[in-house]
Formats: sequence, structure tokens, C-alpha cells
Amino acid sequence: MAQRKATVLILTLAVLLGLSSCGGGHTRAAACGSHQLRWKWTLLADKPAGAPTAMLSATNRRARPCAFDGYPQLDVWVGKAQDVQSEPVKKAVPVRLELKPGRTVDFPLFYQPHEVPRESCWISGEYNASSDVVPPHPAQHDYGSFVHPTDAQGHRLPTQVCSDTVQLGPPHLR
Repeated sequence: MAQRKATVLILTLAVLLGLSSCGGGHTRAAACGSHQLRWKWTLLADKPAGAPTAMLSATNRRARPCAFDGYPQLDVWVGKAQDVQSEPVKKAVPVRLELKPGRTVDFPLFYQPHEVPRESCWISGEYNASSDVVPPHPAQHDYGSFVHPTDAQGHRLPTQVCSDTVQLGPPHLR
């Protein structure tokens, strides 16, 4: 019995030592939190059919890298009335990115920004809508950051979403 305990102890120790030596001393970056990110929602002008409507960008403004392990959640709402939420595009691949200090990750946004004939707009620009974005896997009290659509020059635009969801495309690091 004592020999069996010693064997189990030795094997456990060997596994733990092996796991600790994997990775060459690199540590995994902690999940990105709202406090360390600067978000931008930029509408794209003169876009061809099938191209994204806008770009949702997050820049790491802290001195340490952080990890994006999934897709952010973009919410657009009008008071306690209707809202629109984001979801990854169909067949989206899992995301695991390390965002180094000063670097930016862009998520293409696909949605209908203008009214379509014979259809109403889900959230009209006249409604004075609010919008926020929450990074993937937020901490317990991380409620996200407010974000507003702008043009390429940074001028704020009315928040208008004429579809019932905003699709998030695969991210690109810059």
C-alpha cells in the first residue's frame, strides 16, 4: 500500500513538473477588461455590396497585454423599449487573440444602417439610442463602455440600426 501511494505521488509530481515547464516560461495574458480598452464604432463610407457596414475597434491603452477570447457584445437600445444585440457571423471561428499595449483589434460589423423601402427601422436615428460594448468574458463588475458610431473623421453620427441583429465578422489585428 505504501509503495502504491509513493508511485501515485511520484507520477503526480512528474505531471505537475511537466505542465509547469510547458510553454517556455510564457504567461497567458489576462482577459481584456473595459478599463483597459478604448472602443470605436466607425461607419465605412462607399462600401461595396457584401462589405461590412462599420468597424468596431478596441485599442489596448494599458502597459500590459490582454487576451480576447471570444467576441465582444455590442448592445444598442432605446430606453426600456427595443434593443439590438450583436452575434458572431454564422460559421464564425473561435477567437483567441493577445492584444499587446497600443495595438488594436478590428471587428467588422454587418447590419442594415438605412431604412429599406416598405420596412421600418428597428432603431431609428431619431430615437437618441444608447449603445455599449462589453469585452468577451468580462469580470464580475465589468459592465462595458459606451460607444457611439462616428464617421471616418471621428464626427459622431446618430445611432441607427435597421436590422434586428448586428453580425460580428472575424477580427483583424493591426
